[in-house]
Amino acid sequence: MKRNRKGLIGIESDRGYLRLRFPPQFFKRYLYLNLPDSPQNRAIAQKLAEEKNQEIQQAQIESLNF
Repeated sequence: MKRNRKGLIGIESDRGYLRLRFPPQFFKRYLYLNLPDSPQNRAIAQKLAEEKNQEIQQAQIESLNF
């Protein structure tokens, strides 16, 4: 499994299905995608993970604005 940078959402396969793994500071650790593990579905999961990472980074930037 490829390791992501610390604090970012990763993709995992659990019993043949894909899920997103969230950083420890989140209450919900996993988001099950209900997609079988295949190259096409991994591309979909990667796109979702990138979108969520951007949302997290944007929220962190906005929280710094006083």
